[in-house]
Amino acid sequence: MVLVGKKNYFYKKLEQFIQKNNITDVILTDFISDQNLPTIYQNALAYVFPSLYEGFGLPPLEAMTFNLPVLSSNTSCLPEILDQAALYFDPEKTENISNVLNRLITDPNLRSQLISLGQERIKLFSWQNCAQLTLLAYLK
Repeated sequence: MVLVGKKNYFYKKLEQFIQKNNITDVILTDFISDQNLPTIYQNALAYVFPSLYEGFGLPPLEAMTFNLPVLSSNTSCLPEILDQAALYFDPEKTENISNVLNRLITDPNLRSQLISLGQERIKLFSWQNCAQLTLLAYLK
């Protein structure tokens, strides 16, 4: 598992937990620049987003642009934004997250289906579509 994110208070707490429990199969990257982020996406099996609160949900949409299946928490706006293009889990139940991830790993058809649904879903959130809707709002 690769965890990408800027080291902050919570990231450091996670790092301490990993060290304290001698967990060896996790890579903590710290901040990854936009230039280097595609390499992470292109080498991933899936994008797992265990967010407890989200303002809109851009990170999983970004992952979809790299043909990644998305596994997302079922909180806040995420089911509305991602719709049927993601598998959902309760972010406060690790067993639920594991089960959903295992389902994706063991079912290549499900993985392909999520990638396909993701490609369709991101079309609704393109910057071009946003600009066109904004222009229409101004014209009205």
